[in-house]
Amino acid sequence: MSNTLAHWKDLWESNPQLLALVLHFLHVFWQHGLEHKLLIDVTRQNEEFWSRMVAISQEELGPNPDYVTNTFVVLDDERCSDLHEAVFVQAYCGMAKSYAVHIILGQDMFLHTETVDLHQV
Repeated sequence: MSNTLAHWKDLWESNPQLLALVLHFLHVFWQHGLEHKLLIDVTRQNEEFWSRMVAISQEELGPNPDYVTNTFVVLDDERCSDLHEAVFVQAYCGMAKSYAVHIILGQDMFLHTETVDLHQV
């Protein structure tokens, strides 16, 4: 996982879908943080991890791609807009950013709430 995030900028440009999937995995992993507390605690102490999450969350998406279709192409035997690729990239980059922000802002609160609930039982 850390090797993938070490090259997040390359993935941002060449394979934003994979970057979004990696971050989604991390998001789900942190949702189940009590089951993986040792790994979560180690990750929390990793400054490189957090600097990468912040960098991803601050990365510019750029302008929205054009959405008015003038031309169609055939992709996987289906008729698609010639703008499909640009919209696809924009959407996955946006998803990657949202997962990074959610990991930064939301997951520690979730774990804290779960821990408090366990102590009250």
